[in-house]
Amino acid sequence: MTTTLDDFLDELRADRDLAAHADQVEDALSALDIEADGNLHAQQAFSAAEWIIRQPRTIEEKVFALTKLFSLPGAVVVNMHELTGW
Repeated sequence: MTTTLDDFLDELRADRDLAAHADQVEDALSALDIEADGNLHAQQAFSAAEWIIRQPRTIEEKVFALTKLFSLPGAVVVNMHELTGW
């Protein structure tokens, strides 16, 4: 059974412009998931990333939203609808 994250990574790998970054994205999300086991801020960041990945948007829109999310300074409270505009 594949997960939404697996589907996202497959879609990323299938995109000729983004495929070269798929392994790095996978490694970063995996590291964040591991960190989330003992860190509330990491849990919230990972949940926000999962929310973005689950949305019915193009791969480019998702990558842009993830970039915006992970560009935020430190631990912040963010309204995902305001962040993404979706």
